[in-house]
Amino acid sequence: MLFVCTNARKPGERISCAGEGRCGEELLQKLKTYVKTHRLENQVRVAKSGCQEKCEMGPNVILLPQNELLSDVSMDNLNEIIETYF
Repeated sequence: MLFVCTNARKPGERISCAGEGRCGEELLQKLKTYVKTHRLENQVRVAKSGCQEKCEMGPNVILLPQNELLSDVSMDNLNEIIETYF
């Protein structure tokens, strides 16, 4: 299970994983699309999460049951995440 932070605060507030200039929401959608396209629904689940309290390190993804935090995730990391965890 992958939980992608999609917390988005208003401009001028504390930085957030899906706030202005951050790609949390896009990461979530791309990972969900990959799972659906490759029919991996029975093997992996991708879901959104609220704030994981690591905003300055984000965008963040938490992997369960490994309880592993991936921070500073970008669209450039998608293939690496897919190859490693899917």
